[in-house]
Amino acid sequence: MEPVSICLGIIATNEELPLTKFLPDLSAAFKGEVVGIDYESTDKTPELFKKYCKYSITEPWPRDFSKAKNQLIDMAERAGYDWLFILDADENMDTKKIPLLEKYIERNRYENYYFPRIGFLTEEIIEGSIDGFPDLQARLFKLNCGFMFKEITHNQLCRNGKNIFEEGEGCVIPDIFIYHYGGLKGPESVLLKILEREAMAKGLPPVKDLSNSTIKDVKSWYMNLAAKPLKLICED
Repeated sequence: MEPVSICLGIIATNEELPLTKFLPDLSAAFKGEVVGIDYESTDKTPELFKKYCKYSITEPWPRDFSKAKNQLIDMAERAGYDWLFILDADENMDTKKIPLLEKYIERNRYENYYFPRIGFLTEEIIEGSIDGFPDLQARLFKLNCGFMFKEITHNQLCRNGKNIFEEGEGCVIPDIFIYHYGGLKGPESVLLKILEREAMAKGLPPVKDLSNSTIKDVKSWYMNLAAKPLKLICED
């Protein structure tokens, strides 16, 4: 049996900070098999994609996360990959476990896999909402099998027009976590993203700054996003 070809896929707009932090190790773990789409960044995101992605392009932002991720699927299929693993630009994972992905694929018959995700308010504080865990994410799936994303903001992986999670398709890989660092660029960046997502979902004009926000103490607002933030204890 020939080994399957897996690529990492990332879309980004002005994500220089997290990409600088995470992409070099991720690219090395995926052996350089990375596809990236830059959407009108004004920082060094395009340069980072060109350096660490095997295939990268810059496109106009469609203001629709499903359309953007579907472009990523199309790009990976055109490049000839068998499987696609998608991460957000501000997400990371234990790179030592990435080689296990191929083993899971070869030993099972599933065409899509879910991964638990942990959100971080800061690099040391976990979003401690028990109700939200394990926040399963459909991130690894076989290409040329009809998978596509739907919904403008909170996009869902679908096939034949149906949400695969609701249909019970696929399998959970419980021991490989996705780590989401949404606050790396600061609380203001998080609030701006949330307001823009709300505007996108409602078909309103883009939100480009916080001048019209009713939230004045952004730091306190941010730390209250989780009902019970938990301190992370790291051991050497």
